[in-house]
Amino acid sequence: MKYSFSYCVQPRWTTLSIQQPFFFVLLLLSSPWVWAQQSNPLPCSDLGRICTAYIQYLLPSSSSVEDVQNLFNVKPDAITAESSSAYTAKAPYKQSLIVKVQCSCSPEKKYFAYTSYDTTANGTTFDSIVNNAYEGFAWSDHYNATQTFPQNTPVPLSILCGCSNVDWNYLLSHVVTQDDTLLLLAQRFNSDVASIQAVNNVKNDLIYTGVVYFIPINSVDGQVGGPSGPSTNNTPPSKGTSFQGPHGGVPMKIIVGSVVGALLIMVVLVVVYVRSKVLANQQKGSLGDKKSLSKVQNNYTNFIFGSFSSCIGDKSNHERTSMDILIRPSSLRKDLMNNVFDVEKPVVFTYEEVYEATDNFKEERLLGQGGYGSVFLGVLRDQEVAIKRMKATSTKEFLAELNILCKVHHTNLVELIGYCTSEDYLFLVYEYAENRALSDHLHDPVAKGFTPLTWNARVQVALDSARGLEYIHDHTKEHYVHRDVKSNNILLDSNFRAKVADFGLAKLVEKTVDGELPATRVVGTFGYLAPEYLRGGQATSKSDVYAFGVVLFELVTGREAISKSKVMTYSAPERRSIIPIMLAALKDSTPSDINPLQNIVDPSFEAMYPVDSLYKMATLAKQCVEEDPLLRPDMKQIVFTLSQILFSSIEWEATLAGTSQVFSGIFQGR
Repeated sequence: MKYSFSYCVQPRWTTLSIQQPFFFVLLLLSSPWVWAQQSNPLPCSDLGRICTAYIQYLLPSSSSVEDVQNLFNVKPDAITAESSSAYTAKAPYKQSLIVKVQCSCSPEKKYFAYTSYDTTANGTTFDSIVNNAYEGFAWSDHYNATQTFPQNTPVPLSILCGCSNVDWNYLLSHVVTQDDTLLLLAQRFNSDVASIQAVNNVKNDLIYTGVVYFIPINSVDGQVGGPSGPSTNNTPPSKGTSFQGPHGGVPMKIIVGSVVGALLIMVVLVVVYVRSKVLANQQKGSLGDKKSLSKVQNNYTNFIFGSFSSCIGDKSNHERTSMDILIRPSSLRKDLMNNVFDVEKPVVFTYEEVYEATDNFKEERLLGQGGYGSVFLGVLRDQEVAIKRMKATSTKEFLAELNILCKVHHTNLVELIGYCTSEDYLFLVYEYAENRALSDHLHDPVAKGFTPLTWNARVQVALDSARGLEYIHDHTKEHYVHRDVKSNNILLDSNFRAKVADFGLAKLVEKTVDGELPATRVVGTFGYLAPEYLRGGQATSKSDVYAFGVVLFELVTGREAISKSKVMTYSAPERRSIIPIMLAALKDSTPSDINPLQNIVDPSFEAMYPVDSLYKMATLAKQCVEEDPLLRPDMKQIVFTLSQILFSSIEWEATLAGTSQVFSGIFQGR
C-alpha cells in the first residue's frame, strides 16, 4: 500500500511517498523534522571557485527555448535537450531541457548561479516566480514568499547549483517529481545512488517531491541551441493535423485560420490609421489633391522607419512597396530613434556597402565575437572600420549603443561612424583599433601573434580606460553605467592608447536622494560582476569600478579574470577567479616586501617594472573590488591615483637612461 502526504514548505509544496502504513505513523510523530525539508543551497568553502553546472528544466508548452535563455541568463548554446532514451515526458506539451550555468561560491559560502526575472504583471508574488517560472530552482534571502512586485520589475535571483568534487565532472540540479526514486534518478542520469546520497547528505532512500536535489554526472547530450539560435517551436507535433497541448489536440486549420485572421486585422488597422491621417490633413487643407494618399502612405512609412529604408534587406528591397516594408519585423521605428539623434546623426550606410566592405563577411575578416554579435574588419569609403553585425532581434542593444555613442564623444571611447540595417541583421560601424583588444596582449599574447605590453604601457592603458569610464560616469549630460567593463572591451589604437568599447549593455544612472539605485536585469560577463549587482541587481558606477579592479588585476598578472587552475576533473580543468588569488598575495605583502605578489606577476615583465608602482596598482585594484561598494573609490579618484602611478613609472623608466628595451614603451606599446 502506498500513501502520499503533502506538506507546505517554502518555497513550494512537497510530497513524501510512503511505501508502508507504519511509516505514516512515524511521519506524524516526526512532523517537525518533515516540515523542515526544503530546497537548500549547497555549502562551499573556496570563495574563488567557479565551475560549470547544469539545471534540468521542464519546458512548458506556453514557453520557448528562448524564454529559458532569458530565465537563466544564458546563451543559446548553453541549452541542450535530454535524450528521449533517458527521459520520456508524461505530458507531451513539455520537454526536458538541460541548462548549462556558471556556478560560483558566493560570499555567503553557498553555491549559486545568478540571474534576474522581469515581471510581466502587477502583483506578481515572489512565490509564483520561484515555483511557476523557475520550478523551484530560484532562491533569495531578500524576499518572502508573499512579497509582490509591479509589472516590468527586474527581480534578482540566485539559482541553486553546485560544483562537483574530483569523483564526478559536474552536478545537475533536479527538482524531484512524485514518481522519482534515488535508483531511478541514478539510472536516468548515469549516476549512482551512493553518490547522490553523499552530495545531498541523505542517509536513507527517502526523497521529497518538489525539493531540489543535486545529481553527480559526467556528461550531457542532446544539443538544442547553437550559434544560430534555438528553435522556438518546441511543442512536438503529434501524428495527424493537430498540435498537442495541455488540453488535447488543436486542429491545424484553427491555428492557420487564427494566424491569417490576426494578419488581416493588422493590415486593416494600418489602412484605417493611414486613411484617418489623410482625412485629418485634408481637413486642414494641407494635402491639396487626391494624390496625397500615396504621399501620406510614404510619409508614414518614413515616420516609422526613418532613414533605415535606404538599407532594408537585400538588393531587391529598393523595388518593394511601402506596405511590403511596413510589415518587415527587422526595421526600426523612427519614434524609437528620436532621442538617439538629438545631438549628431551618424552616417547611414547601405547594405551593399557593408556587404562589399567586409568581402561578404569572410571568416578572415572576423575580429572578434561576443554575446550580441560579431565584429568584422572592413573598408568603407577608403577608411578601415570595424563593423559589428548583430541579429535583428538585438534591437535593444543596437539602440543602446546608438543612444550613447551618438551623444558621447571622448578620445578614450570608441567612436561610432555609422550604422545600417537589413532584414536579418543590424550593423554598427566603428573606428578601427589597429592593435585589437587589451585581452589579446595579456592572455597568452605570443601564441596569438601579439606583443606583450610593458609595465608603462599597461599603466597608460589603465589610465586611458579609467578616463573613458570617468567621462560617462560624471561628465556627460546623462550619466551612464557601462555594465560590461572587461579587458576584451578595451581596444588599443595604433599607438596602444586605450578606448572603451561595446556599450550595448550600458544604462542610464538614475540619481536619487540616496544615491544611484537603478535596479536592472543582471547582465555582463562572469568574473567581472560586482557582488551587490549579482545579489540585488543594483547596477551603479561602483559596479563598473569593481569590474575595472578585475581589469587592473589582469594587467598586473597577465591572467584571465576566470582562469584554469591545477584542480582537474575528468573532462575539464576547474576555473578560479583572479580576485581571491590576488587578495591572498596582497594580504601577505607589504610595501617593503612584495615577494608574495611578485610570485604571481606577469612573467613577461622579466622583472622590468618599478616595485613601488606595482604594489600601488595592485592595492588600487584591491580597493576597487571591495565587497562594500561604499568602500570602493570612484573613477575620478582612480584616474588621479593612476596618473601618479604613471608619472612615477615614467621617472623609473628615465633612470634606465634609455638602455632598456622598455624605454618609451608607453608610446610604442612594447
